[in-house]
Amino acid sequence: MRKVNEKYTRMFEPGYIGKMKLKNRTIMPAMGSVLANPDQTLNDYFLNYHFARTEGEIGLNILEITSVEKEDKVYHLFLEFGVTDLFQT
Repeated sequence: MRKVNEKYTRMFEPGYIGKMKLKNRTIMPAMGSVLANPDQTLNDYFLNYHFARTEGEIGLNILEITSVEKEDKVYHLFLEFGVTDLFQT
């Protein structure tokens, strides 16, 4: 691990959110990686990108922008992940 200013060392100690234990207190917020397939499904690039963050120094990785309906894509020009098929009846 890199040398960190002493006032930030607690950030790299384990922490909790409720009962969920985190290996450290660093959090990667939801961001668009633009790695999903054009049909909003996941692929190996998407999964490997997020797995690499959790295997590295990130304590909590919040998955990215997600559409719940195909017509409501946040970024129409980008490849974003969607959970539209989970809500089909």
